[in-house]
Amino acid sequence: MSNLSLSAIPYVRLLQQAIVTAHGSYHERRGLILILRDGDGRCGLGDTSPLLGFSRETLDDVPCGLEGIRRELSRGNADIVPDSIDDVLQQEDRQPGHARLPPSLRFAWDTARCDLAARRQGIPLAGWLCPDAARTVPVNALLSDSSPSALTRKAVEYLRQGFTTFKIKVGVGSVANDVARVRAVRDAVPDAALRFDANGGWDENQLEEALNGLCDLRLEFIEQPLGVGRSGESRRICRDHGVALALDEDAGNPKQALDLIEAGACDVLVVKPMMMGGIGACLTIARQAKDHGIRIVYTSLWESDVGLAATLHLAAALGSDPPACGLSTAGMIAEGLVDQPLRIEAGHLVIRRLPGLGMNLSDELLAEMSGPR
Repeated sequence: MSNLSLSAIPYVRLLQQAIVTAHGSYHERRGLILILRDGDGRCGLGDTSPLLGFSRETLDDVPCGLEGIRRELSRGNADIVPDSIDDVLQQEDRQPGHARLPPSLRFAWDTARCDLAARRQGIPLAGWLCPDAARTVPVNALLSDSSPSALTRKAVEYLRQGFTTFKIKVGVGSVANDVARVRAVRDAVPDAALRFDANGGWDENQLEEALNGLCDLRLEFIEQPLGVGRSGESRRICRDHGVALALDEDAGNPKQALDLIEAGACDVLVVKPMMMGGIGACLTIARQAKDHGIRIVYTSLWESDVGLAATLHLAAALGSDPPACGLSTAGMIAEGLVDQPLRIEAGHLVIRRLPGLGMNLSDELLAEMSGPR
């Protein structure tokens, strides 16, 4: 018998500041924290938190998948907790039901199993995933205010806090205003790495207009300028202007991501593990991207610190010099959930010298728990 049990605890948390994208404005996050316990009292944690407008499923789709996982646990499968990352990569061959889980639940389940495996071995999850994992990972500062002056104030504030990479949300108002916003940030932080993300909110003419006004600003990349399925046009226009292209929404699942890599459709692939469907899928994509000279930038869906920590460890597993990841909400959805919230220091997140994810459930939450739900 595997002697494992699974609990799930719901959470609802308000974001400290609304995040505005071409898909809409987001004010809160909802999800479930998974707790996988073994017979020795160790726990592996995971977070499932799909997001309307981005994810293919909703939180209402998760309970059915949870019941399937519990049925698997009841069978006493000793292979549920992996011995190595190779076991995770072979997961879908050995357990076909894993592929049928909603992507966010696959991510949570993979995280809980790998967290428990790393705790058993007494090493951080990043080191369990990759022996040469980075010890710290830079974080991009997210800027989404509509006013150029407000963006400038935020950028200067973030620069003083140690951030060196800035990501600006565009594609909501007029292109002229977006150009003014990005140029204002460049003036405020002349030496910083600058990214901007349209979330597919532009058409070809708008992209041309934007790049005509911005291509002289030494941009790190532009993310998902056109809608899904138009990566070819995005690639052509960005190359004409000498700007690197990142794709996000076009890589909505592992097959799409691998197809884009194989086609050389972009310079950067933005990967949201909560959408991609698991740690194994993310590692496979990262390995293929490296072979094709494409950079991986991991980012979150603004989930809890449990999910953010998993993405942080994946980013560290890219190697000793990972690109800035999208984890600027670290610590914002942690109160009452975990004992040690993530803290961004000098624009970086540090991989703690603790086993697994490096965090546990808070005493407050443990006091509320009365057993598996």
